[in-house]
Amino acid sequence: MLVTGPNGAGKTNLLESLHVGTQGFSPRTRADAQLVRFGREAARVALRGNRAGVPLDLEVILQLVWLLEHFHELIASTQENAFAHRPQPSH
Repeated sequence: MLVTGPNGAGKTNLLESLHVGTQGFSPRTRADAQLVRFGREAARVALRGNRAGVPLDLEVILQLVWLLEHFHELIASTQENAFAHRPQPSH
């Protein structure tokens, strides 16, 4: 794929959207809330195509309200996982 255009045309947004739609996360940020446009409540990525002749129709919706309501739970879970996998000092 080759994407060309002037600065500010949305080339990076297009590539990031493809990554979010196919991988489930942004290569730019792990904070899904940063993918929602300022002043909006949600972001949507829709992909349509085919893979090995099989039709593909995919949609990812990020709802800012849900993210904000569960923010503290997500942070706590992330911190617990980080501490659980941290190497213990050897004595």
